[in-house]
This record gives sequence, structure tokens and C-alpha cells, in this order.
Amino acid sequence: PSTDQAVHAVFAEVKDCACNPEHLTDQIISCFKLCSGTGILTMAMATADIATWDIAGISVEKPIYKIWGGSSPNVRCYGSSSLCIGTLKSVTKQTGNFHHLGNNRMKLRVSYESLHQDVNTISELRKQVSSSIELMVDYNQALNPEEVLER
Repeated sequence: PSTDQAVHAVFAEVKDCACNPEHLTDQIISCFKLCSGTGILTMAMATADIATWDIAGISVEKPIYKIWGGSSPNVRCYGSSSLCIGTLKSVTKQTGNFHHLGNNRMKLRVSYESLHQDVNTISELRKQVSSSIELMVDYNQALNPEEVLER
């Protein structure tokens, strides 16, 4: 019920606005800035974001990937569910489980206490998993602006 209410609230805010998907998120955040962009609000914003990009594509009779300058409708997917901060042993085990399920691209959530720990975990994980696995990192909105510049 809460997600449904959030979706209705988001759509109520953008109902009579021009369909401009590039500015939609900023517009919604400005209306709900006390809530920040996480949780249920993020889910609600995603529904509006997807809908406006769909409308934009239909209006110019082009698929979204072409609007964005892409040349292929194929999207390389990756595994990210639960591949997160933990001991090196647990992250390595999670990576192995993902690989066993057929994932060769994985996003690792980092943001340990220090940059050194982040780099060490990534480096050690790289040594322990198949070289065919492409690793990406995600700080999951855990950094402030100064930490972003540092890391």
C-alpha cells in the first residue's frame, strides 16, 4: 500500500507537466526533498521515469536506446543482488554463486571504513575469482562529496 500511495503522489506531481524525462527526477525530488531519493520514493520515481522515456520514444517513433545514442538493443546485464560488503571469504563465496548461475559481470557494493580496505578487498577478490568475471563497484550512495573526490 505504501508504494502504491507513493506512486500516486509522484504521478500527481508530474501529471500536467511537459513530458521531459531528462528533468523528471530533479522535478520529483524538489517536491519530496524531505524524503530524499531512497526507498519507496525511488521506486515511485522509477515508474514515472520509465513511463516518460517510453512516451518520449513513442512520440519520435524510436526505441529508447537510439534516443540515447546507442546502436544495439542488447543490454549487457550483471548480477548485483547481495554481492556486498562482508568478509573477503563471504564476498568470494557470493561471487562464486553468481558465476555458477551464469553471471560473468558483477557489481560489488563497497564502502568499507577506508579507501585502503575498498582497494584491498577488490584486489584480493580479483585474485581469487575467474579472470572471465568482469567486476564493477558501487558505493551505493554511501559517500559524501569529499569522499567521492578522494575515492
